[in-house]
Amino acid sequence: MRAAGGDVRLVQGSVTQREVAKRAAAEAEAAFGRADIVVNNAHSFTNPHYSVEETPEEFYRIHMESGFFGTLYFMQELFSLLRI
Repeated sequence: MRAAGGDVRLVQGSVTQREVAKRAAAEAEAAFGRADIVVNNAHSFTNPHYSVEETPEEFYRIHMESGFFGTLYFMQELFSLLRI
């Protein structure tokens, strides 16, 4: 993106933590004053070779925390910055 002339900001952390979403929203607002788009593309994966019956419950928790809750946190924190 930078090579194409875009301005990029990075916020390090895990999407499973709401605080990371808050920091990302604050950084976007401080740098750009708004958000034009939110792409929720972070997701943790576990061993795909287990069957549904064999998959440990902790693996499902990892998927829910990164996929579902990570997306929810970022959408909640960035919604007010989206110009729709």
